Amino acid sequence: MNDEVKQLALHIRNQSAHLTKSQKEVAEYILTHPQEMTYLTAAQIGKEVGVSETTVIRTAMNLGYRKFSDLQEAYQAAFGKKRTLSRLEESTTGLDSIPAALHKSFQQDLENIRSTLESIDHEQFQQFIQRITEARNIFVIGSRSTSADAFFLGFNLNNLLGNVHTVTSLGPDMEDCFRYADEQSLAIGFGYPRYAKKTVDALRYLKHKKATIAVITDSIRSPLLELGDFSFLTEIKSYTSVDSHAASFALINAIISAVSYHAKERVVQMLNLLEDYYADFQVFSGK
Repeated sequence: MNDEVKQLALHIRNQSAHLTKSQKEVAEYILTHPQEMTYLTAAQIGKEVGVSETTVIRTAMNLGYRKFSDLQEAYQAAFGKKRTLSRLEESTTGLDSIPAALHKSFQQDLENIRSTLESIDHEQFQQFIQRITEARNIFVIGSRSTSADAFFLGFNLNNLLGNVHTVTSLGPDMEDCFRYADEQSLAIGFGYPRYAKKTVDALRYLKHKKATIAVITDSIRSPLLELGDFSFLTEIKSYTSVDSHAASFALINAIISAVSYHAKERVVQMLNLLEDYYADFQVFSGK
């Protein structure tokens, strides 16, 4: 437990004397599950403790925070700083040369891809590909570091199918996603630690609108997992201070390959249209 987390724990203990019995139970859960505080909602914590969501929110307020999210953000900041700095230290331990960094990084990514492949349920993957080809609208959502994953999948799926919208920021794209989503829509969300809140909120809203939700994340503790009708976990271990996305991109390539196979006639038609566009507008400078 780092100094920032210890300070939060000390503050909670100092403020606990005036809490009600049920609020003290919430405070005790917070003290014994500090990492879970970085991603669980007030409702989820209430379920774990056996109290209402309102009790959890009031506990946070009685501990001196304006709202529950302020308490959660304090834990996210504490763990986020520890996670980044400690991983930076770990990433350089045992390295004695630049070539060693090259080989260790590649070896770790190969292991991540192998482990991810072994964990994927083939039947679920087939059903997911079927749903992609049946959906009227597809929204691919990612924030911050997962914007790259979302863009790569969304861009290439749209070239194949023509009905895919990539959402990597707030604004008109997100608004259109919310406005037009329905039970015939599919949303694919990417989320890795520290789990961008706007991605979680977007997927939760789309689930409320009865869209099918697929999540690509890293852990059974991910806040995205409970939202997914389809869920795929990828390994993110890394010899750097940031997560590896190698397995995520390997999964994306597999999705693109499987869609191309499953909807071959439609894909061929779309790619022919795309090539005509490239030729008409001279998109590329070389052959």
